[in-house]
Amino acid sequence: MKNRLVVFSLITLSLGLIALLLISLFYNRDGHIEIEKAKKESEILVVDFWSEGCGPCRKLSPIIDEISTEFPDVKFMKVDINGEKGLHEEYDIEFVPTVIIFYMGKEFVRLVGLREKKEYVEYIETLKNQDEGVIMKFEWNKNHE
Repeated sequence: MKNRLVVFSLITLSLGLIALLLISLFYNRDGHIEIEKAKKESEILVVDFWSEGCGPCRKLSPIIDEISTEFPDVKFMKVDINGEKGLHEEYDIEFVPTVIIFYMGKEFVRLVGLREKKEYVEYIETLKNQDEGVIMKFEWNKNHE
């Protein structure tokens, strides 16, 4: 009887661990799915990767909020790398804050660390104004990686 109880406990524990693993796999894909969907739907997408314990991230948050009101036709997303496990690896986020600006579904620029507001704005304005030289160089670089 004691052996059956041990076997039953081990099976129950194993099933519980498998269930947790499956839940975490599906849960952690939500951020990825949202980013990929936004990349397809938006010409310009700005993604702010942040972490709750990060001082520069807290300083950047209101800057990104302010910029988003200046560019209502640009899609902005904030992704907590602690809440979205696996995304930091998938998007190669080594430090926070990291802001990635996507153009036509491809990474246009990656800004690591806290920057001045004008730097984020300049990149967005370049894309919005369709600065031919910059965009052509970007497309050439992306096609020759």
